[in-house]
Amino acid sequence: MIEFKQLSQWFESHSRPMVLYASQFVDRAEAEDVIQIVFLRLQSLDAPPRDVKAWLFRAAKNTALNSARSRTRRLARETDVGAFSAPWFESRPEDVIDAGQARQLLAGLDEEAREVVVLRIWAGLTFDQIAELSERSRSSVFRLYEQSLTAMRKQLESPCKNLKN
Repeated sequence: MIEFKQLSQWFESHSRPMVLYASQFVDRAEAEDVIQIVFLRLQSLDAPPRDVKAWLFRAAKNTALNSARSRTRRLARETDVGAFSAPWFESRPEDVIDAGQARQLLAGLDEEAREVVVLRIWAGLTFDQIAELSERSRSSVFRLYEQSLTAMRKQLESPCKNLKN
């Protein structure tokens, strides 16, 4: 059984980036619920996983995707239209780039690239952890990360080129 103190420490250090990560798949409120479910599952384990951080993010993704599928089926049954998706993250005064611009850049990436960038930058996972989570090689994850940052950089620089004219 995992001790409450250890569980609390993991929650304090990982819950915020996990909410951000899960917000790619579901809205923010649902992402917060997903993270609660994940920590309840972790608490019910007999022993902690080998790599707790990677396990938490994998569980968050799977739980969020399951929740999104359930919501989609429920909405289809109820024929209720108009899903709302909360922002992935919010601006803070110390940020170099505003949250709206970052969301727009991330939205321009495909799902796999966006996942790698969010896990690396905002969740702080290592390339090895991301590789395990996404079932890819470390080199593939690193290459996708580098390509994604390059694409985002080009998008940021393109408006500046127009100002020179």
